Amino acid sequence: MRVLKFALAFVLLASLIFAQGSNLTCQYRENVTNEVEKLNVYALSTNQFITNEIKPSNIEDGSPICRFELHNNYDVPISMRVMFRYVIDTGSSPGRYIERFYDNLVDVLPRDFQKISINTEVSSHMCNFDKATIKVILKENNDTYVRYEKENIVTEHCQECPPHSGNVCLNDGVSCNSNTDCGSGFCIMGRCSTDKNCCYLNDCQCGANEIQCECHSCVKRRALPPGTKTLCNLSEECANGLMDEVGVCKKLNNGEVCASANLCEGGYCVRGKCTDRPDILGDVISIIWRVFNSILPIFAFLLIVGLIFLIIVIGFYLFNKKLENDRARTEIERIKLEAEQKIEKIQSLNEEIDELIRQQNLVKLRFKEASKNELLEREKRQKEIRELEATKKKTLEETATLDRRLKELNKQVASREFEVSVKKKCTLATKKGDTVQSKGEQLIADFLYANNIDYDYDKQITLRIGRFERWVRPDFYLTAFNVVIEYWGMRGDPEYDRKMDEKKRLYKETKTRFISVEPDELGQIDEILKTKLESVGCKL
Repeated sequence: MRVLKFALAFVLLASLIFAQGSNLTCQYRENVTNEVEKLNVYALSTNQFITNEIKPSNIEDGSPICRFELHNNYDVPISMRVMFRYVIDTGSSPGRYIERFYDNLVDVLPRDFQKISINTEVSSHMCNFDKATIKVILKENNDTYVRYEKENIVTEHCQECPPHSGNVCLNDGVSCNSNTDCGSGFCIMGRCSTDKNCCYLNDCQCGANEIQCECHSCVKRRALPPGTKTLCNLSEECANGLMDEVGVCKKLNNGEVCASANLCEGGYCVRGKCTDRPDILGDVISIIWRVFNSILPIFAFLLIVGLIFLIIVIGFYLFNKKLENDRARTEIERIKLEAEQKIEKIQSLNEEIDELIRQQNLVKLRFKEASKNELLEREKRQKEIRELEATKKKTLEETATLDRRLKELNKQVASREFEVSVKKKCTLATKKGDTVQSKGEQLIADFLYANNIDYDYDKQITLRIGRFERWVRPDFYLTAFNVVIEYWGMRGDPEYDRKMDEKKRLYKETKTRFISVEPDELGQIDEILKTKLESVGCKL
């Protein structure tokens, strides 16, 4: 019986402490004297006591730079050893948190302060102190010395009942088992009180959130969860205001208004009413919503990274094209300079030849009077002329070769400049992954890709007319069928119409199979392309 009574008193005490929460404090206190050893700092010149503690102040953390200050409010310099642990939050996983330890000697001038700071050097990183690990140990220097000394420290503690038992004395109004449990010395009707009367708590006046019980005691209103035995058999003690015939707080029936599932008999509180079935749809929607919210920032981050990568790739491609064009222009300039030098040489040779011809004419005039030696001299001159003419012919041939090479390079530069201009205009992406210039070309490219037809977009091909070759750049060239597709998207422009007619005439002269697509055919592009491809012998 005594054990049962003790257990009941313990349950009542735990319930009261749970209801009052952190508002309970020690009502009965006593002073305790303890002897501690402290490290004191003395002035070396006067042996005067300075201090035994330097506390950090103005602590700032939670940013890329965390800091605090150590103030010396005395007339001598203070030396100290500063130790603490700090954590850097990099904001990325794994390895998000980096733990480090600071341990340094610090000197602070008289009436001055020293700032201790940690800089992460990255704006997105956060620095945080572990304030419990900040230690300042005083050290001696040229102006001070330190000495360990014992000191009596008086502290206030909760009174123990019985004395030296380790058990804190109970406050007035708290459940108890005996008088020795209470700080007042009286345990009346299972509760501590200041006197032998049954009343307590302001002359038996209950608080706003309490209700009067037997023997003038008070209990908390709406404090007991369902399934808990009431203390005074009052329904107001139950959280939902419902109590059964034996004094136990009961749960809500299905259909009754509820605030949480633990108040319901069926075990579930769905949309504010008790039920015996879980809200599966609501749980699924909640899970989907949480998953969506968790992956949305990741998707946005990946999209931004992808766009940045695409911009870098395009910029790198354009930069390489520019370098190639610059190299081609430099090569052309070099060839032009060599050609000019060759032309100057040819002009010089022509002048020499003209001079030799003039001399030859003089030789002819004097031939009749020339002797045999003069005849030999004339033959020698003629031989030199032949050699010079052969040199001139060779030089002319080299000049012609250089001219042809110059024309080829000019064509290559023009072709590369045209490819760069086309690439800049290509802004629409196709399903194949490349880019085109217009919506019509995009539709045609997507149709060919959907039907597994391999094609080259805007690629230069060579057409042969007899023994001559012509270059042309069709919109689409079907490599497997040797068929050209042209989309006339700018019909009506005179220059565009002229080039369109020239292309059509070239295809007919070279007997090239080609398909024309007009802008007004885009609405039924799939059926039209299928029909036209079959008409030129391309079976899908």
